[in-house]
Amino acid sequence: IQEETLRFQTFKQTLLTVVKTNILQLSYEAELNAYADFTNSEFDSQKKGLIPSSQKRNHFNDDEQIEQLLFELRNIEKQQYMFDKSEREEELEEREQIYKRSLPLQRRG
Repeated sequence: IQEETLRFQTFKQTLLTVVKTNILQLSYEAELNAYADFTNSEFDSQKKGLIPSSQKRNHFNDDEQIEQLLFELRNIEKQQYMFDKSEREEELEEREQIYKRSLPLQRRG
């Protein structure tokens, strides 16, 4: 019975976390899964572990591959910065137009 109580308490805490996360309306939606009644330490000890070196992801053989990846990441960051800057400029321009349109109304009032 004590085991069931612990599992149920853990499940309720996980459910609460899922609900709180989804209330935030993030870009993803949390949901319950088969591990909802696992404590963090249970999950870590049973489901996390060493990946054998032959199965590791993102394993780079040489410096050239690493340099290429870094170059690509810098380009992505630069493109994102330019996109964000463009959006900010458009928003400022739109606000300026709204302000200019409101000036005649303010003078009349």
